[in-house]
Amino acid sequence: MENLTPMMKQYLEIKNNNKGSILFFRLGDFYEMFFDDAIETSKLLEITLTGKACGNGEKAPMCGVPYHSAKSYIQKLINFGKKVAICEQVEDPKDAKGIVKRDVVKIITPGTVLDDDMIEGSSNNYIMAIITDEDIVYMTYADITTGEVNNITTTYQEVSNIFFSVMPSEIIMDDIFLKKMKENSFKNSKIINNFLIENNVVQNTANYENIEEFISDNNLADKIPSLIQIYKYVYDTQKFFDINFFYEKNQVKYMSLDYYTIKNLELIESIRKNNSYTLFWVLNKANTSMGSRLLKQYLLKPLNDENEIRQRLNKVSSFVEHYSVSTGVSHILREVYDLERISNRIVYDTVSHRDLLNLKKSLKAVNEIKNIFKGENDSRFEELYEVLSKNDLMPIINLIEKSIEEIGEDFKKEHIIKSSYDEKLAYYRDLLENTSNILIKMERDEREKTGIKNLKISYNKVFGYYIEITKAALQNFNMPSDYERRQTLVSSERFINNNLKKIEEEMLSAKQGESQLESSLYKEVKEELKNFIPKIMQVAEMISQIDVYTALAKTAIENDYVKPMISTDGNIVIKNGRHPVIEKLLPNEEYVPNDTDLTSSETHIITGPNMAGKSTYMRQVAIIMLMAHIGSYVPASFAQIPIIDSIYTRIGASDDLSMGQSTFMVEMTEVSNILKNATQNSLIILDEIGRGTSTYDGMSLAFSIVEYICEHIKAKTLVSTHYHELTALESKYKNIKNYCMLVDDSKEIKFLRKIVLGKADKSYGIHVAQLADLPYEVLERANIILSKLETSEKKSSKKYNQKSEQDQVSIENFSKDNNLRIVQKIKDLNIDEYTPRQAMDLLYKIKSELR
Repeated sequence: MENLTPMMKQYLEIKNNNKGSILFFRLGDFYEMFFDDAIETSKLLEITLTGKACGNGEKAPMCGVPYHSAKSYIQKLINFGKKVAICEQVEDPKDAKGIVKRDVVKIITPGTVLDDDMIEGSSNNYIMAIITDEDIVYMTYADITTGEVNNITTTYQEVSNIFFSVMPSEIIMDDIFLKKMKENSFKNSKIINNFLIENNVVQNTANYENIEEFISDNNLADKIPSLIQIYKYVYDTQKFFDINFFYEKNQVKYMSLDYYTIKNLELIESIRKNNSYTLFWVLNKANTSMGSRLLKQYLLKPLNDENEIRQRLNKVSSFVEHYSVSTGVSHILREVYDLERISNRIVYDTVSHRDLLNLKKSLKAVNEIKNIFKGENDSRFEELYEVLSKNDLMPIINLIEKSIEEIGEDFKKEHIIKSSYDEKLAYYRDLLENTSNILIKMERDEREKTGIKNLKISYNKVFGYYIEITKAALQNFNMPSDYERRQTLVSSERFINNNLKKIEEEMLSAKQGESQLESSLYKEVKEELKNFIPKIMQVAEMISQIDVYTALAKTAIENDYVKPMISTDGNIVIKNGRHPVIEKLLPNEEYVPNDTDLTSSETHIITGPNMAGKSTYMRQVAIIMLMAHIGSYVPASFAQIPIIDSIYTRIGASDDLSMGQSTFMVEMTEVSNILKNATQNSLIILDEIGRGTSTYDGMSLAFSIVEYICEHIKAKTLVSTHYHELTALESKYKNIKNYCMLVDDSKEIKFLRKIVLGKADKSYGIHVAQLADLPYEVLERANIILSKLETSEKKSSKKYNQKSEQDQVSIENFSKDNNLRIVQKIKDLNIDEYTPRQAMDLLYKIKSELR
């Protein structure tokens, strides 16, 4: 340290106090990084790594990013799960004795990002804290951009469900919880750990430094430890804390959705890891970011309190039944900006001129919405009017109206504060705006006084105001006594006199005074607006709800959804149910609706071929149930829905190599989770259980799992399977019914995608393989082997691998049958419906089949 330059010593001291962060060290117009930070950042951001002399004869690795474009670089680092400490000059260089003082002014982390450009508007950005006390787990998650805080006291077994319904960007945990998670000591702890790694989520251990002092200063003694940790972390990273901005959200009873269900039903993110073709994609007609965020919360936390569900359904009904009101409100909502995040920027003093104008525009729109409800004869609209009327928004609108200057159509702004807002400000601006007129008059007067017609009065930054006279004119010039030479040039002389000095002093005073006064007045306006934050946040919450109601109403009307009835007998009855996402992806093909009649504690075993629609049907039932529980209309012609406590799904499987689990292990882990946690009031979806191992192992497990559900859990259950043997359970259990997907094989095999009572007698797997265009020889051989397997399962596998004369006869018979099928297919064609291109494609396909 002794041989280092003063600047490098300062850097290392600040870095030592912020070891967990990449330090953005401000030097002029750049943020610079040195040593290990520079090496790591240059790789992550793909920027040039250079060096800087550090005073000991060596060069420190160095890289940098421009100050004006730092946001994009910081965002990339945040996406990599890094923390960035912003280090700025904290004193005026003029006042510095030696090197200018610098310090970290804030730390940006994935869970404490405040800038709108760095976070998605339609998603919450949660930071979560988990603190343990023996078997009790305290959980708090907060979005510091909106002020929302949620507190939960729970057990280790419930942690994963809460975690995956929140999907935090950053997590703070104490050492005990961290240890238990790494040891996989509670349900799905391995999945949580894997999620954190895969998604670059920052993990921080709880910081208890100066915690007692912080609790005392902010009167937090009665708060749960996880909430205190969140607040302390916000203070540590933002260097600022205002407890009044945070509001604790009312906790209502939610349905339990585990990680697998959220993933399998593709509620927010599709299996392909994008936001398209999800339930949120279908339902999100919200006009504001606040509404979109709230709708996501609804989907991840469906209600399971009958009262709450009825209330939400009835409010959506009002917007469906009064669609003109819904359309009018929806149109005005487009004028509403993100009130929650504007409020956040007011609190953290990062609010912009434009933000305040957007706030005024938004609150005016809220008043318009309120007036629409006022004139409607509907008790629920009256209720919304009363809630909005509790908060008088005019003082906020008036304050901004009279103080904040509008931005011109060319998006240029000359001032932030209106001249009319303050007399002294108006005086300064009048003086500044009339400078040219004053100088023109003085120039005219001086010309008359001196007789020099080309005398000029001008200004430059170095010498200020001056009177300029050419040297030729000076030859016959009797210099007035108050003229004082200021500068000599090649062809002219510059002077100043008493009048010009006075004007100069006034102008400089006015310019500095105007700038300082405007800054002071703007600060006062922002401080006054902070007093209105609770009122703005209450309005924001109600507007978010109204936005969701209008969005769900619009979706219901456009897609022909129906209002679900709440069942009192525990039975699910759905008529003409549809999958809300799949039907939107079939624009040229009519979606085939299906009925569901699933009584309390009943299991339906569904058989049928691949691609016949078993998985879609089961997902459809689960999604309709979930939609009803968020207070939404559902895709059906009639729906009677019981209140359930959870939905569990086991759909599809894949290797999870990152966790060292095979396909079958993943499947069994998911089934284990269901059997341990489902109750009689749950809905269970099982798709093709036991398929990841040998036939007899898989079938034995499938039998045992279905029997266990029927005998012990007695939940409403849908099971799809290719093990036709499972259908025998119908005769053993009264609460099991067999269903199958209808197939028309009278001519060419056609999947009708209709579910009916009964059981399938074939799987049509080879037909599906034919649709996938497998080589014809493979299909021929598969048919022969299948025929032998079905004739006698006891024959040795060697015989299935030996071709014989009988095989050749079978091949010929199969070929004849196939040729007849193709001939019949040609006869059934209406060739006039085909374009020349389509006809050529069809001819090529027929030729391939004949080959």
